[in-house]
Amino acid sequence: MAEWRKSSHSGENYSCVEVALGPVVGVRDTKARRAGQLTVSARAWQSLLAHPFSRSDSANAGTA
Repeated sequence: MAEWRKSSHSGENYSCVEVALGPVVGVRDTKARRAGQLTVSARAWQSLLAHPFSRSDSANAGTA
C-alpha cells in the first residue's frame, strides 16, 4: 500500500481520516491508527469520489 496522507484541511487537531492510494485504497482514523483500516478497491474509491454525499444525504440513507 502507498504512503498514508491526510487532508490539508484537517489542521493540527488530528480529527480526520488518512488515505493510502494504490490498487487497494486504505482509509483510517488519524486518532486511532492502531484500530485498523478500511480497505476498498481503487475502483470503489473512485466511485465514492465521483458521487459524494452531504450530511443530509447520510441522515436520509435507507429512506425511500
